[in-house]
Amino acid sequence: MSESEVTFSVGMTCSGCSGAIERILKKLDGVVEINCDIDKKEVVVKFDKAKVTPQDMHDKMKKWAESAGKELGPVPEAA
Repeated sequence: MSESEVTFSVGMTCSGCSGAIERILKKLDGVVEINCDIDKKEVVVKFDKAKVTPQDMHDKMKKWAESAGKELGPVPEAA
């Protein structure tokens, strides 16, 4: 497994937001670990880059952000 990490900027305001993000990302094959920080408005994801890309994750979160009226930053570079 080729594990990588990426940090998304997400306009989360409550535990409901972070819970929704976690549920969305857990459905993607290759997502290993998700850490949401509501105070920093960041979602750090460890993932298998052979199975999923930051763009894949961003696309899924974008649908949620638009329906929830939340901001979502651009697709970040994986570390």
